[in-house]
Amino acid sequence: MSIRIFTDGAAQPNTGHKGLGVVVEWQGKTPLVLSKYAGVGTNNEAEYEAFIESLQIIKDENIKDCTIHSDSNLMVNQVNGKWQCKDLKLKSLLFKASKRLDWLKNNGHKIEVIYIPRELNLADEPAKQGAMKGKNLAK
Repeated sequence: MSIRIFTDGAAQPNTGHKGLGVVVEWQGKTPLVLSKYAGVGTNNEAEYEAFIESLQIIKDENIKDCTIHSDSNLMVNQVNGKWQCKDLKLKSLLFKASKRLDWLKNNGHKIEVIYIPRELNLADEPAKQGAMKGKNLAK
């Protein structure tokens, strides 16, 4: 059975405190939930950084077959090579993500990256919580 990984980034406000969320779901359980503060930046940067975190989890946990679910249409389409990336900061994040994704695929990992609506993204709340950690630090 394939493992589902949900990834999301948040910035509150946009540009603001970034939060990253990653949730691993396997057989209806969520054995891993990541909620992390990631400094200040844009929502799109946070989306990419959360995706990169998910790729690191795949490597660390040696997950061989998974689907990564994201509600960032921009990031999913850029990672899948359907849309161009023109923003310089996002280009560097796309390059980093693509290198890691290619390495994983070349080393026996079967990974699909798909778009889902926000209301189906299990990582939405952990990402928001990560961004709130930064807001609380700033007080």
